[in-house]
Amino acid sequence: MDAPRLPTRVIDVDPSLPNPRLVTKHEERDDWEPYTALSYCWGKSQATMTMPDNLSRHTTDGFQFSALPRAIQDAITVARGLSIRYLWVDALCILQGSSPEATADWLAESSMMSDIYGGATLVIIAGDSQDCNMPFLYQRELVTTSRPSRDGVLDREIPSAHRTTVPKGYVDLKANTWPTRAWTLQESALSRRALIYTKDQVYWRCAFGLVGYDAYLHVLPRIDSLPPVVHERDYWPSVVTEYSTRFMTNPADKLPALAGLARLHCESNDVTYAAGLCLDTFHSGLLWRTEYSEKRHPSRPSHWRAPSWSWVSIDGPVDY
Repeated sequence: MDAPRLPTRVIDVDPSLPNPRLVTKHEERDDWEPYTALSYCWGKSQATMTMPDNLSRHTTDGFQFSALPRAIQDAITVARGLSIRYLWVDALCILQGSSPEATADWLAESSMMSDIYGGATLVIIAGDSQDCNMPFLYQRELVTTSRPSRDGVLDREIPSAHRTTVPKGYVDLKANTWPTRAWTLQESALSRRALIYTKDQVYWRCAFGLVGYDAYLHVLPRIDSLPPVVHERDYWPSVVTEYSTRFMTNPADKLPALAGLARLHCESNDVTYAAGLCLDTFHSGLLWRTEYSEKRHPSRPSHWRAPSWSWVSIDGPVDY
């Protein structure tokens, strides 16, 4: 298993410790270690956060396991089960709050998402979660199916059926909350390997494909919802189109929630990025239009966010 460089802060989930605790690069440890990262929905009930006034306590005393949100508890359980010592969770590893110290830390860390999710040995995706207090480790419902088989004597075959119990098939992740959130687009797209926990299945996804614990290799739409593109110049417009359909709690996150994916794309193609557009395709990037639906109408944010020629200046779906 490869050992990437650890983010600024990670949670040490070593089961021999009294409590999981926050560790930083300032401590005496090897910065090149495997780690997992959690992708989940905060919801409205994210009560446990690291802030400037409790940072010292979280690094010294750690977190009481039973007091953590259920999604984070389950992520710790998965990491321990895989013998991966470190876990990254945004609410605990990035300083939260409105103080200057927290704001500066959030801006610095949110710009590093391409390294954090791209460097993780494994990303744990709570695909069925609506908020952080929903567990994702539970017994999945099984269904009984019939698999054709043949029993026979000499040349006379009598069809029969072999009954077996298997997990339910792939569910459309779009029907859940997780894939509708803006931040989760890059968290999924940047991950190299992922364990995806849906209501009915657990999937393993890597560069070779997606397989469920029904042991079938699934040929399925990408869970980040980005369509395949024939020409490289079409990639970023497809990202913008998908991203603009998603929701965020804080409208000011419009650019930061895509910064990691933008950084990776622009560095890989040696292009400059400004206000949501790639400058190598700047002219065509200006040709966006708003999309209206019965459920959602595009609108301008209450505070200035980007020039009016950028799609970032609009809240709501856009297309090219």
